[in-house]
Amino acid sequence: HTVSLHSEPSLLHPEPLLRRLEHRRHNYYNIRDSFGSNFIHAITLVSRNIFLARSGTMSSGTLTPSIPSIRGWDTEQLIQHLQAKFTKFSHSAFNILREQQINGSEFLVLTKEDMVVDGMKHGPAIAFSEYIKELQAEGKRPRKFLSAE
Repeated sequence: HTVSLHSEPSLLHPEPLLRRLEHRRHNYYNIRDSFGSNFIHAITLVSRNIFLARSGTMSSGTLTPSIPSIRGWDTEQLIQHLQAKFTKFSHSAFNILREQQINGSEFLVLTKEDMVVDGMKHGPAIAFSEYIKELQAEGKRPRKFLSAE
């Protein structure tokens, strides 16, 4: 798809676009300086949560994804979510999920024993199994979803 000057008015008159970009750049540096070394991590988490909320895959008022949305996740989406939630665990716990090709549906039926047999340390295995129980309990309650914008 090519962009012509006539199909994109901002290319003919770029000043408003440049002003918006400069304003965003200024805000970016102010936010970065406020967060310090945690800036990238904070932006990643915020961006992901905004995306999930706008796509209707997060419940209103919480950061808990819905069971149906998790069931649709592939291995990498699952791992991305778990890494954001469980930041203290090493990559080896997540790599076991990757090596075993665990997707969202399969994750929801895993037990601590399954994960330990596959080589996961007890700490992450317990945390993941407790999280699965929380998700299942949350899935049994009536839910309201944010509408997609």
